Amino acid sequence: MTSLKELQAGHFLTYELWDSAKKLLDYQINDKPNYNIYNTLNFYYFDKIKKLTKRTSQKSYYKNKIANNLYYGLEREFFFHKYTIPKTGIGLRNYCFFSYPMQQLMYAFGLYLLRVTQQFIIDKKDEKIQSFYGADLKFNEATKYLVLNKNTTLYYKHYKNFKKELTNETSNPENKVVIFLDIQNYYDNISISKLLNKIEVFAKPSDLKAYKFDSSTKEQIEFFFKFLGNGCDNIPQSNNNIVSNFISNLYLIFGDLIIQDTLIELNKKCNIVNDYKIIRYVDDIYLAIDFKEYSESDPLYTEDIRNGFIYQLLNKIADDFYRELNLRFNDKAELFIISQEEEKKQLIEHIKKVSEDYPEPESDRDTSVAAKVNRLLVLIEEIKARDVSQVYKDLERQESETLKDVYDKAVYSLLSTKGNIDKLEEKFEDFNFDLLRVYPQPLIIMITLCPKAGGMIEDYLLSKKHLRVHYAFLTGQI
Repeated sequence: MTSLKELQAGHFLTYELWDSAKKLLDYQINDKPNYNIYNTLNFYYFDKIKKLTKRTSQKSYYKNKIANNLYYGLEREFFFHKYTIPKTGIGLRNYCFFSYPMQQLMYAFGLYLLRVTQQFIIDKKDEKIQSFYGADLKFNEATKYLVLNKNTTLYYKHYKNFKKELTNETSNPENKVVIFLDIQNYYDNISISKLLNKIEVFAKPSDLKAYKFDSSTKEQIEFFFKFLGNGCDNIPQSNNNIVSNFISNLYLIFGDLIIQDTLIELNKKCNIVNDYKIIRYVDDIYLAIDFKEYSESDPLYTEDIRNGFIYQLLNKIADDFYRELNLRFNDKAELFIISQEEEKKQLIEHIKKVSEDYPEPESDRDTSVAAKVNRLLVLIEEIKARDVSQVYKDLERQESETLKDVYDKAVYSLLSTKGNIDKLEEKFEDFNFDLLRVYPQPLIIMITLCPKAGGMIEDYLLSKKHLRVHYAFLTGQI
């Protein structure tokens, strides 16, 4: 018979995990002055109330509100709000705004999953699978403490390593094909139920037992995430939510294994693959396959055989992803034949393009800080001259990378000087703020340096009679 304690979070969610969640969240908040990626509504809020959150670290708080599931009834303290932000173009993305205690609670649930699966993740490391998610959360096995430093919590290094791995795959192009797979609405379709079942099968039995990963624990975790999802079986997405990123990566580790197993199994029948590598950043999946060279001594191996192999591989992967993980790929995979110069160039451009989700400073080290500031000022003027209909058009790669220079601390510091603030004020005078949708966060970071321009954008938002999705997003960035 199940006891009452087994039906409460204290059954598996220890105080140590709860305390680790607070330390992780506070570490990110304390990093806010150092990294402009934290210039978002939720982290402004966390930063403002940080001094009021000391009580959440107390054992009495954990016992009275967490261990006994009382948090479900404390709606004014443990709250979250759903909102929608625009993707590049006209797509939309679902986001959550969490109260501090709710974010800490969500982090604690995620860190529990890390604790249960950490050894599994270590055991499944393979040089042929390079997966990144913008962090490297882990517990020190000796001290049992969560490891907190910029390499474990900040995505810059991981994103650069991801792009480096991809670039390396273009250096030996003789018989190599690179396939890019794009998952539809990834976060909204992650099934916590399926993830928990996978963990139960693949994690070490001793870890499952040690951390009380049983039917009661599974039910409580599934209920919690359905609570956050308003009944939907998925995980919430929010700005700088390192735990959501970890869970999403953990889920796709099983996807990596599907791809690897499928490729190996198909190759047993035809033996045309010399080598392969799976390179992934969260849900951006690249599969690099080094095929055998065509040979007169093997007339049965032709281009048609190779193309048929790729066709079978993609179809089998798509079927297994849907059946086992509830994930669908977008209709058309992108395929690059590296030996063809034009396709190689296309892939390199694809790699170099900076994602709006992972802003990083321009990597041009030969350009001085002053020159970077100057080209930012020039680019603002160029954006200002555009027609508003162009907000749905992607920026050129160089333009988007130039805007990302605002995340460079040296560039931001120079922009913050009085002379450059005066120049920014001049650039944003008579600026059509509808154009902010081109690339909102970097532009708004610069606007917030300007008292006059900052007041203008507030007036712009207050003048809107009908609040559209992208207006709401802008308010979250100011």
